[in-house]
Parts: sequence; C-alpha cells; structure tokens
Amino acid sequence: FQSLFGGVDWENVLDPLLHSISPWMALLFMTFIAFATFVVMNLITGIFFDLTLTTLNEIKDHELIKQMTDLFLAADDDQSGFICYPDFEQQLQNPLLEKYFREIDIHLSEAKGLFNLLDTDNTGRVDAQDFVMGCLRLRGNARALEMANMASHMHQSFLSVKVDL
Repeated sequence: FQSLFGGVDWENVLDPLLHSISPWMALLFMTFIAFATFVVMNLITGIFFDLTLTTLNEIKDHELIKQMTDLFLAADDDQSGFICYPDFEQQLQNPLLEKYFREIDIHLSEAKGLFNLLDTDNTGRVDAQDFVMGCLRLRGNARALEMANMASHMHQSFLSVKVDL
C-alpha cells in the first residue's frame, strides 16, 4: 500500500524481492503496482466524469426551467398566472415548445394529452409551477410520458371511486 501511494520508495521494496527472493517476485510486484495504479486512475476518471455529467444535467435542468418559464409567460397573455389549452395551443409553433416535444419524444398532435397531464387538478388551466414542474417530470423517454399518463388515469379513477363512496 505504501509503495503505491508514496509512503515507501520502490527501491526499498524491490531490492529485497529481486536479490533475496526471486526476480519473478520483483516482476510480480511491478505488475501489481501497474495494475493498482491503473485501477486508481480509472476510479478517479470515473468520479470526474460522474461529477461532470451530474453538473451538465443540472445545467440542462436549469436551462429547461428557464425555457419553460419563458414559454409559460409567452402563453399567459392576460398575466393571470394561469394558461388554458387555447393559450397552450397558440404556442405550438414556438420553437422552444417544438424542441421540448422532440426531447420528450411526442408529436405535436398529442399536445392536448400533454396539457391534460399538466392540469393535475382538472380545472382546465395550469399555473406556472405546475407547468414547469410537469414539463421537468415528463422529460426523458416516451415511457415517462406513458407512466405519467397512467398515473393521471389512476388518480382520476381514485377520485371517481372516492366520490361514489
């Protein structure tokens, strides 16, 4: 361990192996040091790339939050703090919304379904926080959208059962 991390000089360890035991042991020791150094370097590289990817994902999330907030503000013509589906539909030609739709792998024709998913309280309108957080939650592959759709249907079913009771 000390040979690997600088506590003991290699010469102090290799000389007894080479002269007193066997040159093969010295070769085995050097192979161990090379392998251990390779493992440590891979570990450090892996940690570095993991931190880099985490930072990039956080930056991407912040950019998406800003874009979705800008999109919401553009759709909220009357500055009420809410948008309804016609307001949302007017933004379908907005390049930011088109980019978001491509990112979550859905077609513009599914905009009504997306809006319904964002409208969690079924009022026909969505506030800024629900819009932005809903867009973040649905980002990913198409399965995320399908899971959110299923969760919404389950919630609706639960509410209807609760009302019936």
